[in-house]
Amino acid sequence: MKILFYGTAETSARVLKKLFDTGKHELEVITACDKPRGRGQKVNCCEVKGLAELLGLKYYQPENIKEPGFYEKLSGKAYDLGVVAAYGQIISEKLLKLPAAGTINLHFSLLPGYRGAAPYNWALINGEKSTGVTVMFVEKKLDSGDIVLQKEVPIAPEDNSGTLLEKLTEAGSGLLLEAVELIGQKKAVRIKQNETQATYFGKLPDSIFEIDWQKSALEINYLVRGLAPEPGAFSTLNGKLVKILKTSILSHGDFSGKPGEIKEIVKGRGLPVGTGKGGLLIERIKPEGKKEMSVIDYIRGNPILPGTVFERSK
Repeated sequence: MKILFYGTAETSARVLKKLFDTGKHELEVITACDKPRGRGQKVNCCEVKGLAELLGLKYYQPENIKEPGFYEKLSGKAYDLGVVAAYGQIISEKLLKLPAAGTINLHFSLLPGYRGAAPYNWALINGEKSTGVTVMFVEKKLDSGDIVLQKEVPIAPEDNSGTLLEKLTEAGSGLLLEAVELIGQKKAVRIKQNETQATYFGKLPDSIFEIDWQKSALEINYLVRGLAPEPGAFSTLNGKLVKILKTSILSHGDFSGKPGEIKEIVKGRGLPVGTGKGGLLIERIKPEGKKEMSVIDYIRGNPILPGTVFERSK
């Protein structure tokens, strides 16, 4: 089939490579414009553009996909299917309907649950024990289109957003190939979503990243997992921001420390901290201006006295 692929992130590039490796499809790519990145704000191309160039695929980088003339640039081409995987812009109905079979999207949740952005982050933050991937047709209303295929993905107790995304990308890539095959053979079954079961979680708000130590150890642990390794939950220690990237819940009953208070170091493991309910052991951090490290490595050069308190910036 002739496929119009939309994607930008590293995850998108992996999905695109899977499609390319089948050797069955003619692919054209729409991806984001090059943007400044990192401390030096050096302009680098996104992963999908780099892969498209490597594979010799025709690609487009509209600054705004709704810009005048972009649809006309594609409208004379006979696309069979559109495929979206973490593109990052809202696609017009005209473009969605341009391919003969319409446009499908790979979404990282079991729809109709967790519509919206960052569904796997929210699944971790909310303490879910499983999530999944869905291939659906794209409609005007966000994440509401007919489902083609779904697959459940369990969430392990040690998963964070990075490891869970890896699992979802692997499962989703395979599911997408299966869906494309079914659509090409005109064997795909379209399943309507149950709107009464729909839940929506939007972009992660700025207010969520700073840890509220009044919350329970369980809630904070979920938050840390849902934001690690990037963008990371943070707190303030001795006047400096510290990203907290790995924690575990202390098992020895009620914790006597007040919320945010550091008790004596657990030798070889980390820093026990009080919360609104129970104790939390901090194991890995990223201090301001430094690389990620274990707490044990950090305190070798930065002694922390018992009774020191993690503070909120506001």
